[in-house]
Amino acid sequence: MKTVSKALALLLYVDLVLSTVTITPDPNRQSPATFTAGENLSLQCSSTLNNPSYSWSTSLTDKDGDSIETDSATIMGTFLHGANTGTHTCTATSGGNDEEKSYVLTVEGASIWYLYPLPGGILKNNTAISVYTMVNEIRCYSGDTTSSNDNTDIISPPGSSSLVFSNSAAGRLVKSGSVSISSVDNGIYSCVYNEEYQVSFGVYSRDREPDSDDGTPLSIQNVDYTIDELTMTVTCMSTGWPATQVTWIKDDDILTSNSTYSMSQTITDRTDSTYENVLNVMGSSQDDLLGTYECEVTCLRHNDQTIDTALGSVTIQSVGNLMVVITTLDYAEVGSTYELNCTVNKN
Repeated sequence: MKTVSKALALLLYVDLVLSTVTITPDPNRQSPATFTAGENLSLQCSSTLNNPSYSWSTSLTDKDGDSIETDSATIMGTFLHGANTGTHTCTATSGGNDEEKSYVLTVEGASIWYLYPLPGGILKNNTAISVYTMVNEIRCYSGDTTSSNDNTDIISPPGSSSLVFSNSAAGRLVKSGSVSISSVDNGIYSCVYNEEYQVSFGVYSRDREPDSDDGTPLSIQNVDYTIDELTMTVTCMSTGWPATQVTWIKDDDILTSNSTYSMSQTITDRTDSTYENVLNVMGSSQDDLLGTYECEVTCLRHNDQTIDTALGSVTIQSVGNLMVVITTLDYAEVGSTYELNCTVNKN
């Protein structure tokens, strides 16, 4: 038994000594690593061999989805997608000796890429693509590893003239070329991967923007709540433009997801861009549920400019055995007339 153990230890020692190749990833995620679709990855190979040359076996591609040069120490994969999931191996060669090292990655999730502003980039979820006359190239990246993207769907607003996407590679769907805005259905489009990951964007003509003569403002339709013992749900319905950024605030403090608070968002109308934004609160007592909850919704254009912002709030207070609730919609200016909705519930 001791002889076998010594032999295994010797083999392990020899393997460590002879393993001269290392791979340094950027971002620094050690193999096996997980990336979100649309991220970029650089792999740098190095070796202790004397003046080695390097070559790669890899499925990484450039920004246009084309194969990359593989006879160099460093390779770069741009806008990762399902076709890049797998093993990427570097071979160092010197004096007839070959040494290898592999890096394993998995691509998950989904993202939307848009051409403008040049040279194009990944959009924030629910960004508005607002154009004068043309809809330019749009891509959906996902973790789908099937060449026909069997696990990725494009959901369009109702109509007969929706944007059409074609399969470019596993996890890469492309709306190529340009289409006249007059022939495209306005509204919310979503790229859904594996029924779990969803990213969305809105397509609109410029005359629909809030600052145009016939523009559509972003607005809060209503703010409602329900309480079930120590659990409360606040629902904020926004419409007019995509809800790019939804910020929940309680008593002037911005909330983040934790054991007390969780947030979700659902598209309920793709034509009118209506979203159900939900805040769930779990308290240890009913006093934890009391306070003023604000729902601030901001919509961004594809160039990261703010199109519009809207605010709704609900204030929940307890007076004796009564619960008093006041809701407000949008911002109020000093000196203006404003309407408050007040509800009184007896405990």
